Amino acid sequence: MMTEHDIITMANDAQISGYYSLQALGIDDVAFPFKQALAMIALMKRHYVPILGGDVYLKIGSDISIICDNWYCDQLAGESDGDYARRSCDEAESFINNYKNNSTDVPLFALVIPDKKEAK
Repeated sequence: MMTEHDIITMANDAQISGYYSLQALGIDDVAFPFKQALAMIALMKRHYVPILGGDVYLKIGSDISIICDNWYCDQLAGESDGDYARRSCDEAESFINNYKNNSTDVPLFALVIPDKKEAK
């Protein structure tokens, strides 16, 4: 599987740009705007990388704020790793496509994936 830094490498290799560092919030991660988040999910789906869940942030001017929106996807008993990867990517895509933003601020999506220690 990948670490957060692998997400950045994967995004850069696929020429997916426009993501935002969350280090100013004390979080060693990045978040993607709508279109880039969907591109990352498609990329992870092609590489059978499960998405454990994600967090939503808001870009307000030049600042990024934490909000309490998130999702998660657990592997089902008896579900193969490949089926889980596909289903978790489908659920992440559905969450983002259906996300309701009631402000003019830009939602950003951080994708949570297993790190190498968690990989089977």
